Amino acid sequence: MSNEPSIEEIRKNYQRLPDKKLLELASYDATGLRPEALQALKEEIKVRGLDKGLNAAIDVQTKGLNPAELSALVSIVRKTPCPHSQSKNKALNAIQVNAVKSFIFLTTSSRKTVIGCEDCLLKINNKAIITTSLLGWWAIPFGLFRTPVAIFKNLQNSEKAKSIETTDVLNSFVLSHGGALVKIGNNESELLTFISDATS
Repeated sequence: MSNEPSIEEIRKNYQRLPDKKLLELASYDATGLRPEALQALKEEIKVRGLDKGLNAAIDVQTKGLNPAELSALVSIVRKTPCPHSQSKNKALNAIQVNAVKSFIFLTTSSRKTVIGCEDCLLKINNKAIITTSLLGWWAIPFGLFRTPVAIFKNLQNSEKAKSIETTDVLNSFVLSHGGALVKIGNNESELLTFISDATS
């Protein structure tokens, strides 16, 4: 016998969810739902009058983005004010900033997606280079190996940050968050909040 809940149980579960949880499920977590659960979710959204881009967000998660849809979403993101400076002077882009810190026998490595204007990307990336250069070497053996790798990757980031072309990092970000971005659409303040939260 299957342990999966029946479609009626799924409907009742959706009916019990507050609007906020239903919105989160539709925007971010629809990918793993089976077809009948997706249909029940769409029905509950319609009953509550919440369908403001949510069905499109669900479809993006289950079917993916075609090249035209990806390009349109990337364009919207790039026109958003910079999450760090609120500047609109330059199109946003994204890099993955690497940092290494060592403490005698302990080495910690981090890699973080940063979205921002060219000036802010360079500032954040340069700070990571300085931090890693000063604090990355001091643990044996990993500090000695990971530090030059992180510095090299961040030096490459400097060129990517200056590029007028969209980076692979930004394309990947948009692909991974397609459902939420479709729902937000051109709402600048919501988009700015989402980018800040998703990369914090």
